[in-house]
Amino acid sequence: MPAHQPHEHWLVRAWRAFDGWFFGPTRPERPRTRGQEAEDLAARYLQAKSYEVLERNWKWHRGELDLICRLGERLVIVEVKSARADETYHAADRAGPAKRRQVRKLAEEFMKQRRWLGRPVQMDVVEVTFAEDGTPSIRHLEAVSDWRR
Repeated sequence: MPAHQPHEHWLVRAWRAFDGWFFGPTRPERPRTRGQEAEDLAARYLQAKSYEVLERNWKWHRGELDLICRLGERLVIVEVKSARADETYHAADRAGPAKRRQVRKLAEEFMKQRRWLGRPVQMDVVEVTFAEDGTPSIRHLEAVSDWRR
C-alpha cells in the first residue's frame, strides 16, 4: 500500500499556479560556463594554498567581487579571469587600473558592511587559461593592489 501523502494546502497550490502563469514554467538549470568553472578552480587552488574562501560572487549595486578570502589577518580580494590558450593576451591584462579602482571601492563597502575596517587588504588576480582540449592552467598574481583601510 502506498504511503499516505499529506494534502498540499490550497494556498500553496494557488501560489504555484499563479507563479507558473505569471513567471512562466520553471527553467532548467543552465549549463556551467567557463567563467564559473574558472572560479571553482581558482577557489580550490587558493584553498590548497591555505586561503580561506569567505564569500563567492559578492554583489553590490556597483559590481561584484569574484572571491573574498582571508590569509591570516589579511583580507584578499581575488579577481578571476579566464581565457582560451589561443588568445594573444593574458586574461589578467583585463584587470587594469579601472578594474582595480572598482574592486577597491567594492572591497571597502564589503568591509564596512562586515565592520572589518582597519584590516590590511590586497587584490590578487587568478588567471585560468583553458587549452584547446579543455585542460586548465592557473597563474596566480599576488598583491597586484595592496592597501590598508
